[in-house]
Amino acid sequence: MSNQKRMLGVVVLSLMLCVFASIPAIAGSAVVGSVAGSMNTTISGQAVPPGYTILSGDSLKVQDGSAVLAVGKGSRMVFGRYSNVTFERDSQSISARMTSGDVSLFRPTDDPNALRVLVGNVTIEPAGGYKTLGEVALLNDVVVVSAKQGLVKVSWPDGKTTDVPAGKALKLAPKNGRAPQAAGGSQHYGTDWDKTLDLIGAGVGVVAAILAGIAIEHANDATNAANEANQNALAAIQAAQNAENASNAAFCAILAAWNKSFPPASQIQPPSGISCGS
Repeated sequence: MSNQKRMLGVVVLSLMLCVFASIPAIAGSAVVGSVAGSMNTTISGQAVPPGYTILSGDSLKVQDGSAVLAVGKGSRMVFGRYSNVTFERDSQSISARMTSGDVSLFRPTDDPNALRVLVGNVTIEPAGGYKTLGEVALLNDVVVVSAKQGLVKVSWPDGKTTDVPAGKALKLAPKNGRAPQAAGGSQHYGTDWDKTLDLIGAGVGVVAAILAGIAIEHANDATNAANEANQNALAAIQAAQNAENASNAAFCAILAAWNKSFPPASQIQPPSGISCGS
């Protein structure tokens, strides 16, 4: 009996050791990184202090501020104002699924973890083997991917990839001008993209330059829409005036026919504001 108890104790102890040994591995695999500094940033509605540990599944929201995250081994992600992002972590990659805002990515050559930004069905990441600094910015239905250093790779659902080298930017927009659909209050980027690779001058901020151009395009569109609305309003006013003139002319014709058919004592004068002539 004592031998059986001893064997049972050994089995239970072995199982406990296995369970406790697996806990750090499970916890480690869920850790995305830590917050080096932030301003006006929350997770689950709570302010994020420096040193806060980001876990897989956490959703970070930046208002009019920024957040700097240390991730992987020497990599970092800097999120700008109005960024909404949810983090995912597995054994080989750290991913940030974004629905708004912008992020700057830095990944050294020797970080074994893949560092990815997911926008809709597109995956954006620093290419392996290069020390890379890239940016991803989301503006309404437009996504801009740029590389300031190294090489940024964009992967499409069909398995094809587009490389964005240093000094270039890739501008993505839904085909046929299709706007993104709402998804839980956030932008949901579509599955069919127009892709334009633009070369930007070496001394110009790539994302800033393209976003400025996009903003100008949107401003021009707004101005054109306003001018068109103004022209439509003027046309509507003119149509209303024409209708009023036609109505007055019809009234005067009916009044003239009445007065012609009845004696002077029964004749009617036009109301104030309407002149039927002599």
